[in-house]
Amino acid sequence: MGINFAYERKKFSERQEKLRKEYEAAGMTKEQIMEMYLFDLHQFNRDIAYKRHTQQLSNLDETDMEDEAQNPLLHKFRDELTVYQHPSEDCELWWLEEIEDPVLLKNLMKLSAEELDLIERLAFGDFSQKEISKTLGKSPAAICLRLKTIRKKIKKPEET
Repeated sequence: MGINFAYERKKFSERQEKLRKEYEAAGMTKEQIMEMYLFDLHQFNRDIAYKRHTQQLSNLDETDMEDEAQNPLLHKFRDELTVYQHPSEDCELWWLEEIEDPVLLKNLMKLSAEELDLIERLAFGDFSQKEISKTLGKSPAAICLRLKTIRKKIKKPEET
């Protein structure tokens, strides 16, 4: 979308004329008014230059998928605009950062490292309770009891 410089300049001049009258009524000298005008003109030119050299990226919602495909900037900078953080082993408990519920997060932070590890193995490690019991050297009943205890600890007060 281009800029109609003549139209923008006309609007700028009209605003400046109104401001000049206000400045005179406020008792400013002609030199002060000219300094204000030159400052505003400089800012106007900068804004026009910015608008000329900037292309807006469309909103990335579902309704603009066709427009998104037409935008050459999105194609050129797709990798730079896309962020995906792969969980790594050196980033323990990365999944806690994804939790948006503050009460749940607070309750999870109260759990011990072993309890958080159990949750992580079950939720993200694709292990069954039986497999977890074998790797930890505990009975399946003990793992089940431990999970019940964890559920009680992280339940919200209104859920009890």
